[in-house]
Amino acid sequence: MTEKEKEISEVVIKVSTVNGKDRYEVIARRSNYVEVVASDVTTIEKELQKVVGLCKVLKTSNEEIEEQTQRLLEFVIKKSTEKEKLQNPDFFRKWGVGEFFSKGEYVNHLGLVFKCKESNNSSYENIPINTPELWEKIVEKADKNINPEYADNYNKAEFYSRDKSYKLGSYVIHYNDLYKAIKEVKNGEEPSEKSNYWQLIPKYL
Repeated sequence: MTEKEKEISEVVIKVSTVNGKDRYEVIARRSNYVEVVASDVTTIEKELQKVVGLCKVLKTSNEEIEEQTQRLLEFVIKKSTEKEKLQNPDFFRKWGVGEFFSKGEYVNHLGLVFKCKESNNSSYENIPINTPELWEKIVEKADKNINPEYADNYNKAEFYSRDKSYKLGSYVIHYNDLYKAIKEVKNGEEPSEKSNYWQLIPKYL
């Protein structure tokens, strides 16, 4: 590329009609205001290619900061664990109807984090929480030694009360241990390992 080509600062295309035919002119104005005119389409294309190659996208300071923030966020998300993703749902684009989501993209839906399994256009028929074939719900992976039944139910279980009856399958906490009702439990039937009404759910397998 010659020095003169590097100096091109403006390109104008003029279209005029001569004898019923369109006539094209491309005017490349250099910084010294010397104009170079071409009248055939091939030359126009070549001149435009040169200029496009010299163009730079000018960004405002705010746009540059936004771009840097986005790159940093993408890096953080890529390096984050499943637990960290769950703790920061606002990192991700909110799921909404009428938008396109790419395979592998994470979204925030109702404060929960989902990973897109197949690219799709969102609709009321493929809401993440209702379509596991399209969306994988991100959950914290439990310690390999922790009993999954314990991990799933301990935080949801209520504290045992002697004044209450319990349905089959109910979970309760008694002296920091988790118990499951293996039959209908009458009030006063206290959980223990020897009980015929309660099954102790161990924390570790």
